[in-house]
Amino acid sequence: MPTYFIIKELNDQYTWKDFEMTDLVYDYAVDVLNIPEECIDFIDVSIKSKKVEITIIEDNTYINEDWYYCLLQYSE
Repeated sequence: MPTYFIIKELNDQYTWKDFEMTDLVYDYAVDVLNIPEECIDFIDVSIKSKKVEITIIEDNTYINEDWYYCLLQYSE
């Protein structure tokens, strides 16, 4: 079960410059990627490398969730 994801292209009219503000990357994960707050373990953004790294808590019940299925395209 993948729990680590790298997003290299942004959706929903976000730009990399938007992430210069501290918590906006967390809002992106919750609002755009639909990851429930309680499932997020760690988020890191690299504006220079243009990537968002997200680690979620390992829980096999996520496998049946739509948000998890959508995240699989970003698994490394």
